[in-house]
Amino acid sequence: LTQNGKLYGWGNNERDNQFGQIGNGGKTYVYSPTEITGFASKTHVTKLFSKNVVSMNSMCKTSDNKYWSWGPGNARQVLGQSGTSDVLLPFDVTASLNVITGTIKDIQFNRSIGIALSESGNVWTWGSGSSIYGDLGDGLTTTHTQTTPNQITFSSITGNITKLAHGHYHSLAIDKDGQVWMWGKEGSTSTWGPFY
Repeated sequence: LTQNGKLYGWGNNERDNQFGQIGNGGKTYVYSPTEITGFASKTHVTKLFSKNVVSMNSMCKTSDNKYWSWGPGNARQVLGQSGTSDVLLPFDVTASLNVITGTIKDIQFNRSIGIALSESGNVWTWGSGSSIYGDLGDGLTTTHTQTTPNQITFSSITGNITKLAHGHYHSLAIDKDGQVWMWGKEGSTSTWGPFY
């Protein structure tokens, strides 16, 4: 993301002709910085939500307060899709995020889910939840798909989360008291709802 709000991507853009995680409309390797386009006219990117090496989906916010997402569709991490096709260009997911109350502070992705944190300290998840991993954090022990953001609970605590982090199939949250909450699969242990 440049200072004037342009977004560029490069690198691995496929695996077995899937994914298209760079967002340039293709599924082949990109060997030099390529501008990501497709946003509304006369707008610029104001925020690119952080990624790490395990996440293949991306999301950004533009100057008209819209949220855009792209990447693999197999786990339904790109909101507003009717199927599991990969999303090769930025797709407007603003309407799908309207269920989140308050201003969005952070959005992250792991291998199979999306996670949003609001400024009010609450957390929402969506995507594909596994009976093995429990990665959606909603307490359900069956394999299921959540196609809209769903607020998850942290014991009796609400409005207390300040920061998110994640791995391949697990997520972490830090609350205002410095407690670390975890859900999903880490090593040989799985949990289906946040615990600290």
